[in-house]
Amino acid sequence: METEKPKIEFYRERSFGEKLSVSFDFIRENWKPLLKLTTYLMLPLCVIQSFLMNKSMDVSLYGVAEAESLLDSINPMLWVYNSCFLLVAMLGGILITSLIFALIQAYTEREEGLKGVTLSSLKPKLVHGSLKLLGISLLSILIIVVFYSLVLGAIALIAPNSEALAVVGMVLATFFILLLALPLILWAPTCLLGGQGVFASLFKACRIGLLTWGGLFLVFLIMGLMSSILQGVCALPWYIAFAVKSLLSMGVVESGEVSSSLGYEFVLYLLGIIEVYGSYLASIFVWVGIAFHYGHAVEKTDSVKIEEDIENFEKLS
Repeated sequence: METEKPKIEFYRERSFGEKLSVSFDFIRENWKPLLKLTTYLMLPLCVIQSFLMNKSMDVSLYGVAEAESLLDSINPMLWVYNSCFLLVAMLGGILITSLIFALIQAYTEREEGLKGVTLSSLKPKLVHGSLKLLGISLLSILIIVVFYSLVLGAIALIAPNSEALAVVGMVLATFFILLLALPLILWAPTCLLGGQGVFASLFKACRIGLLTWGGLFLVFLIMGLMSSILQGVCALPWYIAFAVKSLLSMGVVESGEVSSSLGYEFVLYLLGIIEVYGSYLASIFVWVGIAFHYGHAVEKTDSVKIEEDIENFEKLS
């Protein structure tokens, strides 16, 4: 008989190599529910995103083919498709992130891990997590906009006519944002897995993120690299197919329509679905790695496990 593997301990201080290893172990152990639930939840959005992406590229391609100048190629529908695509992509990013953290939370709470878990059983966590992530996303945008506005305002007051100072100020502001953006990656797991409010989790994420900045950077770098490779592999067929279509557009007829068949358009549509779906699958590597770094950071900085053991001992006594 095969012995069941012990559940992966989430809140545990780990080295960089151990964090990578446990992240891959979690994905390998739970790849079936991860793949199944990601497909159920994200595939409808992938269909919509592929349609918007292909329509946006078509409008752009047709506009360039028909226009006599660059200004003539700008089509209002291009803005409509791009805006809708960005909104759907933002919704998709929120849903896949909420799903990953809901699965990790369910894994730690259930004795049997993710065995038998369904979307309906995760629905409360998904809805609650998605609303929190929406707030985090909007607040992140607001923080960046306010920060840059303050920098520009300060530069305008100090040296209103100095272009060199303005450039240096913007470069330093961008560097500062990038430096703080890495700890802010822990905002989502701190809020969703830590069970704290949006604002309380912001300060905690910054604190534990800065204290473990080096390890967080390495985990994000390696997992991000793997995610990019997987995303690139899934996106390559669509880019090749669209490049062929772009070459065909050079032989535009007088009507201005690109000479591609309905069947070829359908192939592009399917390849677009694969590309978008692959990007969501690729994000699993990043967020699982970030989640286990969060468990490491909390254990290292706050000693959550020790406090829980003390509380449990007091209850028993």
